[in-house]
Amino acid sequence: MDIPAKKLVKLLSADDASVRAAAILISAELGLKDAEANAELLERLLDDDAAVRIQAIKAVAKLKVTKSL
Repeated sequence: MDIPAKKLVKLLSADDASVRAAAILISAELGLKDAEANAELLERLLDDDAAVRIQAIKAVAKLKVTKSL
């Protein structure tokens, strides 16, 4: 994984829910698929914020994260 992708993965666990949701959307659009990103996306499926959970559901479906299925 390159450096910008690592920074994006860190944003998946940001304090602000809107930042987490945006990071999820960008990850999915970029097709970011690696173990660390997938683990964070799976954690976002249990997020306290509904918008983040919805984005996570869309992202794991788009990226075909098999552990979520």
